[in-house]
Amino acid sequence: MKKAMKKKIKKYHGDIRQEREEIRHDKAYEKEDKRHERTHEMAEKRAIKRGEKKQLKKDAEKIRHEKAMIKEDRKHEREHKMAIKKKAVKKLETPKARKKIEKVMHEFKEHALPIGKSNKKVKKRSQAIAIALSEARKTRKRK
Repeated sequence: MKKAMKKKIKKYHGDIRQEREEIRHDKAYEKEDKRHERTHEMAEKRAIKRGEKKQLKKDAEKIRHEKAMIKEDRKHEREHKMAIKKKAVKKLETPKARKKIEKVMHEFKEHALPIGKSNKKVKKRSQAIAIALSEARKTRKRK
């Protein structure tokens, strides 16, 4: 039982690390996009002086379209990963446990999930997930 719990905890922490890496990766892309925009704006200013504005507008439109396609691809990748995670959770948990997890996470989103018996509320998503999993385990043990 303890080994299984340790595996779940390790997997959970691995998922959190992966999400953090994805966020860092997205931020890096955003910085790169801003850098490209700045260089493009400078090039556009120079081109205006030269009278090449029409060609630059076409190029800018192509770049915007490519960026939109890249963002859409990233969005689909994230959605696909989330769908895979949801399927994994569905396989692991019983229906009662799943409902309990949903209830606890809803309380967390509403800022109504207490820490233990105190009046303090949970602020971190990771804490809420830990509480949800422990309560889900309790529902399984009662059977």
